Amino acid sequence: MILSIQAKQLSLSTLQDALLSTTKITSMVFMILIGATLFSLVFRGFGGDELVHQGFEFLPGGKYMALFVVMLCIFLLASLVVSIVGPIGFIGLVVPHISKLFVSEVGNKGAWLSMLIGGLLLSLSDLIARIVIAPKVLIVGGVSASIGSICFLCLLYFLVRDKRAS
Repeated sequence: MILSIQAKQLSLSTLQDALLSTTKITSMVFMILIGATLFSLVFRGFGGDELVHQGFEFLPGGKYMALFVVMLCIFLLASLVVSIVGPIGFIGLVVPHISKLFVSEVGNKGAWLSMLIGGLLLSLSDLIARIVIAPKVLIVGGVSASIGSICFLCLLYFLVRDKRAS
């Protein structure tokens, strides 16, 4: 809004359009939340949680195989969500954890650093997507998900290493 005021492009119609699209997106998010709550209530009401528990008990390999299956399902679902939503959501999930490495407080400094790192990560992803197989262009979402996955695995490694050291 500040940028549109500076560019002298703010009008009542653009403000109405922005408010309408924000309201639509917010209502969609709430509908997803309500749907997920209803799904979980019905799932548990019909004994789905017990069925899943029994299914995991019969897996060969015990609790480690169950953990592997759950992690595989989470990986596949996260990949699906990133491919649908795009790189911005994935960067929004990973970047705050990266900024915690540099700033101990979660307040203003962490938020500003997260915004800076997020912009840099997306710009780097766009640059790599344009350069790797030039003159063709890779999908920026795939490149940012790849970079973000590597960053996330490094964060996970450092977290485990620090916990073992202490």
